[in-house]
Amino acid sequence: MSRFGGSVHSLFLAIRKDGERMAKRKVKIRHAEIVQQFAVRLRELRQARNMTMAELARSASIALSHLGRMESGDASPGLDTLDRLARTLGITVTELLPQVESSDSLSAHQERAKQLFKAFLEKADRETLKLLNPLLARLT
Repeated sequence: MSRFGGSVHSLFLAIRKDGERMAKRKVKIRHAEIVQQFAVRLRELRQARNMTMAELARSASIALSHLGRMESGDASPGLDTLDRLARTLGITVTELLPQVESSDSLSAHQERAKQLFKAFLEKADRETLKLLNPLLARLT
């Protein structure tokens, strides 16, 4: 029971005018860029070891859903989770963390361009892609 008279879960419910409870919509948190970089790094390391998400989650004592959110950049790990992941992957915490580069380095610009282009491709329609392809062909 919470100090508000119900279970903790009830704190996340709204009351409609007719008295019915309904779940509030969760607000998506916009994480720092390093969280996305960590997500990519974690996925690469797991896949390089031919581990499934379920295997890594079980070995590191992490909920599979939390690991999924970390690999998609929707959650960031705590220090204890970083330690368990690193130990399970056979590396140090430092090796698990993404390398922070100068925001003006070539590789930083390339990575940012990849991320932006990936997001663009997921949303682009057929006509936009028809216009884009000749331009890309001239640039390469």
